[in-house]
Amino acid sequence: MNSNDDVLNLGFLPINSFSLKNVQINEFQSLRSGLKLFLMGYDSPIMNMYCVFPTQADNNEGLPHTLEHLIFLGSELYPHRGTLDVLACRSLSIGTNAWTSVDHTAYTISTAGIEGCLKILPVYLDHMLRPTLTQESFMTDVHHITANGSNSGVVYCEMKTNEETSDHLAYFEMMSHLYPKDSGYNKNYGGALEGLRSTDIHRVREYHSRFYRWDNLSIVLCGNVSDKRRIFNVIAKAEVEIGNFKIKNVPIPRMKCWDECRHVNGPTQSVNARITFPCDDEDVGNYMISWRGPHWNDFLRIYTINFMGVYLVESVTSPLHKTLIQKENIGSCVDFTMEILKESYYLISIKNVPCASPNKLDHVHDSLLSALMDVYNNSLDMQRMRMLIRRSHYSYLRDIELSPHETLIDNIIRYTIYGDDPKQLEHVLCPDEIVEELLEADEEFWLNVLLEDFIKPIHVTVTSVPSTERAKELQEKEENLIKQQLEMYGAETLLQNKKIVDDVTASNKGIPNHITDDFGFCDLSKISLNKYPILRNFNATAEECTTDYIKVKNVHVFNTKCNDKRELITSVAEKLNDVTIPMQINHIDSDFVELLLLFSIKHLNIDINEKRLLLLLCETIFESYVVIDEKEVTSDEFIIMLMDNTIDYGACLGLSGSITSMDSYSDLLSISITCHVSRYKEMYKLLMHLLQDIRYHEENVQSRIKSTMKSFKKSKRSAKCLIKQAFNVLRLKEDCVRSACSLAQQQNFFDSLLNEHVSFLLQALHKKLFTFDKMCLHVTADMSKLDSNWLQGWRIPILFNNNIMLKEHLSFEFGSNEKHSKSSGVVSYLASTDVCYFVHVVKAPLGYMHKDFCPLNVMSELLCMMEGSLFRAIRGGGFAYNFGIVYYPSRGELHLTIYQATAVIDAIKATMDIVRDIDGISEQDFISARSSMIFKILQNQETQADYCEASFMCSIRGTPIDFDQTMLDQVRQMTMKDLIRVWKQHLMQLLTFENQEKTLVCITPKGQYENVMEGLKELFKGEIHLKSPTEFLQLLANPHM
Repeated sequence: MNSNDDVLNLGFLPINSFSLKNVQINEFQSLRSGLKLFLMGYDSPIMNMYCVFPTQADNNEGLPHTLEHLIFLGSELYPHRGTLDVLACRSLSIGTNAWTSVDHTAYTISTAGIEGCLKILPVYLDHMLRPTLTQESFMTDVHHITANGSNSGVVYCEMKTNEETSDHLAYFEMMSHLYPKDSGYNKNYGGALEGLRSTDIHRVREYHSRFYRWDNLSIVLCGNVSDKRRIFNVIAKAEVEIGNFKIKNVPIPRMKCWDECRHVNGPTQSVNARITFPCDDEDVGNYMISWRGPHWNDFLRIYTINFMGVYLVESVTSPLHKTLIQKENIGSCVDFTMEILKESYYLISIKNVPCASPNKLDHVHDSLLSALMDVYNNSLDMQRMRMLIRRSHYSYLRDIELSPHETLIDNIIRYTIYGDDPKQLEHVLCPDEIVEELLEADEEFWLNVLLEDFIKPIHVTVTSVPSTERAKELQEKEENLIKQQLEMYGAETLLQNKKIVDDVTASNKGIPNHITDDFGFCDLSKISLNKYPILRNFNATAEECTTDYIKVKNVHVFNTKCNDKRELITSVAEKLNDVTIPMQINHIDSDFVELLLLFSIKHLNIDINEKRLLLLLCETIFESYVVIDEKEVTSDEFIIMLMDNTIDYGACLGLSGSITSMDSYSDLLSISITCHVSRYKEMYKLLMHLLQDIRYHEENVQSRIKSTMKSFKKSKRSAKCLIKQAFNVLRLKEDCVRSACSLAQQQNFFDSLLNEHVSFLLQALHKKLFTFDKMCLHVTADMSKLDSNWLQGWRIPILFNNNIMLKEHLSFEFGSNEKHSKSSGVVSYLASTDVCYFVHVVKAPLGYMHKDFCPLNVMSELLCMMEGSLFRAIRGGGFAYNFGIVYYPSRGELHLTIYQATAVIDAIKATMDIVRDIDGISEQDFISARSSMIFKILQNQETQADYCEASFMCSIRGTPIDFDQTMLDQVRQMTMKDLIRVWKQHLMQLLTFENQEKTLVCITPKGQYENVMEGLKELFKGEIHLKSPTEFLQLLANPHM
């Protein structure tokens, strides 16, 4: 479709059309309804859709958020609860999703291909614009009072998790001073618990009529959108059938709900606020200082303030980090954030500030202001400033390559809410001219920004102080509230509430077959995976299963037919034969080069304390001194060199591990580094210096130890973090890397390192670890943009047997760290949580080539998908917000998780009922689960970068290069018989606990552990032990004592 006249004839007015890198962006407005349509075109097997309504809260009842949840529960054409998500799965999706923000509500879906997206769109529109909004749905998914007087409901569970956290309390305290009292920006759009208890379905219906209108709706379609005529026809048909609209001659005025000045009038004086948050200890608090910023379309000033904020806090070389964190040891980190509203705000926050011995929280404000004045009174590092601007812009362009829809959607949404000129869309998405202008700005310009936007303006500070007393008060408040509600409503009314909720749950057995039959399926035969050239100089599996394959001496080349640069690929393959380390090269269309280096830990035979040092090494390696040309370069100078020549770098245990969440690959240490293709030579040199010439200095190491120890305080307050730690370490050998680097062991170990000489230990470990004989390299790049001799540097004089498997070369094996004995069950409690977290772990097949791999994944999908059996029981019953039964092949485990639960025992009982009811598995749910699984397989390869990552994972796991295609075929062929087999063999293990290698952990609010403990002992007959928070941490530090 090339002509604007053709578009107009279909009822859509063209407004914008431009390109950004490989993304084509078009904007249209419907001449029927006034809705906005944005098409974001790029090559991908996945379609992503966003439907956006600007919304606004007038109070703290959480009406935007409650409505978001209720939208999914039925519509005029599809009144049965769950229809939308069941049909979404048949559209090759994992279901719908949504979020509520302060100024908008967005509904999303991702499908495999455009067919499914356009098939589900009219159903989605009917739910958004004509929802049923019943009282029964309000009770289950928003709020109701249970028979015992407590409060329940999905939204209530979700908000109860957040309401008393430090971040939540500080945010709303800050917003109440930054924006006027009657502004929508300072209202609790998610819903305060008191507001959720007081609102009702009538208020929700009235809110829907105000904001959910066609002329307040924008649809954004992202992916392969070349068939515009088909897209226009689907939307036009929905406009006629749902809205009864006809084409008009002129554009319809759009609704603008944020235009009133009352929302953005600024504060008239500075405010210093102080709040308390509930906690088990009173060791560390938090601090933030915030300012009002420019109008959303003052793009130059927004970028200017943002770059100054980045200059102040980015990396350990930044002035505020060096002064506040390293020198004065005030907290664990200092961060800058900017939020773009109609008129923006920005803030600097300092986390984990000591409250006692010594109390630095009371003095942090003065320290920050003094540090800002020091920056102003001294010369700015203009070389660093310009480097940060260039690096930020490169990072933006790289993000567009990695995930265009996620990178661009926020600014498109802001444009739909606040925009009043079509030119603003291109300006907000394409900042090249602003970047060039700011690169030319001199020091005087930036000093004026610092003075006028950070030092002189009216500000709002919020100091968050931990309080054990507040924790006690909240526990008493909750107990009193239950008593009051029992007295106010009486047993008869509350039992009636229970009956209504139970009836909804009991009747929610799925949707009528005629609805799914009429809707049909997407054609699976049209679904295919993208392929891009891959080169390897090693073996990944005993036998590769692919037809598009050639071998150039010892180099394996895959997918040669999918690219027009075969001569180039063959030339690179010839040179790869001379490379003496295992290397995989993924050739894609990109302006950037990404290197991932993996080093084996397993073969080193290092002791337990050396293993405990690994995380500290990962945190300090890029912050250390280095010898270059026989001269020692300081850590600050080295970081500047790294940042100037790369856009990203990092080191971690495993592929994505952290101290709060270690992955199954933690016997490998990974170093990743990415640069623009023009900087590859410089990046390579810096990488070699990093591996061979690093010098650890005690001052830097001790500074990192102290800041990390402060962050431990926050992690110990997180029930979600602690429960992840528990089910990891209770099932592992105590001396393996994952255990040695767990939170509790790290805390004890770091305590012993304070004021000790640690740098020489790190130096010795570094020398052991970073050798080329037990490493491999993954390169992602466009080889046509690299110099022809770029591989020369990887011809390292070592012996490498390219006939052995990669995982053997790395001494890597799944399941080698597991230590299972008898079942272990633990219950603990925290004052910092208002909801329960529960996990039950049982054994399952290990690895990715097991015959049950696909059936187990489809089983998990069936149980966990939106409007699946678990969803209907747990979310439908209002017992918990998050849940899952997930198969982890890399661990050989099946996990049942129930998080953010207000009725955890009821949620477990409902889960066990579903597990027992094999006969209750419906063909409809099975088909939906298979469709969802197909989408997940395709999502692994949504972008070229995703494809590269997935193909390298095949190398590490020892699976064939066409593993995803094999999975697609197996899922298509899977039968109900396969599902029932793995259900009986593996899922049924979750029903029992005693006498088997199982792990059960539950963390509750402080006032609920006795009731939860009693309930768990009734359900599970094995040994379950109650541990205080202190005893629980001791158990995590010594799990097998």
